[in-house]
Amino acid sequence: MGYGWTILDALYEENENWYEAITMVYCLERKQKDVAESMGISIQALTGVLYRARKWVKIHYNSDDYTK
Repeated sequence: MGYGWTILDALYEENENWYEAITMVYCLERKQKDVAESMGISIQALTGVLYRARKWVKIHYNSDDYTK
């Protein structure tokens, strides 16, 4: 299992909504409008969810840790 799965597993454990948003937008490359609709939130709310999820990943998974 690669680092990507480790990060996604940890993200799922931290917040299932963050995991859902990140996987649909970035892994499955779905349009943010469609993702927001399927999650039952506005695009503005989805933007906030994605921001907080990315921030959490950056704090907990510094890219320097995975270049070794």
